Amino acid sequence: MKTQLLTYLTALLLTGAVVQAAHHANTESKGNCADGLIGHYFATQEALAADNLETAQASAKLLMAAHKNNPCAQGVGKSAQNIMKASSIEDARVAFKTLSDTVIPLVEQNGVSGGEAHLVHCPMAFEFSGASWLQKDKSVANPYFGSEMFSCGAVKESFGQAK
Repeated sequence: MKTQLLTYLTALLLTGAVVQAAHHANTESKGNCADGLIGHYFATQEALAADNLETAQASAKLLMAAHKNNPCAQGVGKSAQNIMKASSIEDARVAFKTLSDTVIPLVEQNGVSGGEAHLVHCPMAFEFSGASWLQKDKSVANPYFGSEMFSCGAVKESFGQAK
């Protein structure tokens, strides 16, 4: 009887340890979902806000490479590739909206480690249909209009450390 009870308690403790380790690993991977991408995303956003297509494309190329090692970043690669292939800054901005629509939920669900991300929305983008993006500081730098309407938009939400 004692042996069975001891075996049962040992199995219970091991099961708890395995469940806790799996939960920790799952939390770690979720917390890192946006981390490998967000710096390249920010660089792309900043380049588009500065009307610099070549830098935006170079940043998108780095984003494309980073996405390959990130299992929870589906959809990022296609959008990054569309920015890389864009023949005009307008085409890159359209692709960046699709990219933002993919990256924003990752940050909303998982936060970012070692910094902040701010969700900004411009209601005038894309002929008043509106568009959102993330940026690393609260001073609005609109990637959809660039110098034409650099500060169009408002910070809607801020995200900090990974949840």
